[in-house]
Amino acid sequence: MQVNLKDVVKFNWGFQGATQGADTPNQAGLGFFLPLMVNDNGVLFLDVLANANFADFGDYSSIINTEVDGTTLSTSTRIGYGCAAMAVFGCWALTAAMTRVR
Repeated sequence: MQVNLKDVVKFNWGFQGATQGADTPNQAGLGFFLPLMVNDNGVLFLDVLANANFADFGDYSSIINTEVDGTTLSTSTRIGYGCAAMAVFGCWALTAAMTRVR
């Protein structure tokens, strides 16, 4: 069975969310995967994620002796290339705003 990459690699987007956990704040985000070039052997792609990180619930913090206050934004952007003969290679940039603590 042969798979044609042009048939299966498509634009995709979605929402994500998480409640606070071990050293992780409450967050909600939007991300998308954009194939820039698809040929028989590989895919050049752009992968982007933007998150909003929210304050702790009612004076309970998952970070020891620290309460997270306010809202911050963070992004992650990756451009990469993957092909059938080898692993996916990519370069990415991560930007994050500092979270205000009280």
